[in-house]
Amino acid sequence: MPWEPAGQAHVEWVIADDGGFEWFERTAACELVGQGSGHLWVEGTQLAFAVDVWDKPAPWDTAAATGVEFAAPWRMRIGYTPMGGYLGLAAPRDLVAIAPWQGHGYSRLDATMGPTGSWAGESELWATPPDEALPVLVVRDRFDAQVPETSTALLVHGRTWWWPDGPSEDAAEQVNGPWSDETPGNLAGAATIAGVLHAYDALGLISFAADRSFKLGAPPPCP
Repeated sequence: MPWEPAGQAHVEWVIADDGGFEWFERTAACELVGQGSGHLWVEGTQLAFAVDVWDKPAPWDTAAATGVEFAAPWRMRIGYTPMGGYLGLAAPRDLVAIAPWQGHGYSRLDATMGPTGSWAGESELWATPPDEALPVLVVRDRFDAQVPETSTALLVHGRTWWWPDGPSEDAAEQVNGPWSDETPGNLAGAATIAGVLHAYDALGLISFAADRSFKLGAPPPCP
């Protein structure tokens, strides 16, 4: 991310067959400015990450919200939507430190077809608070997209802090905007929603752009 990152700040995400992963963030000059590693696996519509190393700011600013900065190891669950050779994530903006993460990946919630219907994705942080023995749910983000057959689409990002005194909800972010199906009548295709190109199929909807989704097999831009 981006897909052709020569001369641009970028993220390289490598996932091995056994679920081991490495995450690298580099500047346009190929300077390494953040990295992470651990293991991941699939749980329903989420990827579960057991993060051993996260040498960059955490995806959530827990210090500002809870007074505690959680250092790895911890776990996070990120909603994911695979589509062809691309992967959309329902992730907070701070997942990527070098630039805010703009993309959203949604799973279909109803029996509609095409881009219309109700869509959602969630992400969570699980960590062990100081002086406690077991991990707890610290924060959960929820991403909803309502795409009606007529009128405008509604995109909502909500955040709930479950620790230490939760549930405590941040003010939700909402975007209203017109939408259009660029490939009408197809089970899979493209739609422009609130000015952003999306791809959809029978099960998923993703923000489709180089700073909003990952591309499978993109060549490493740095030696």
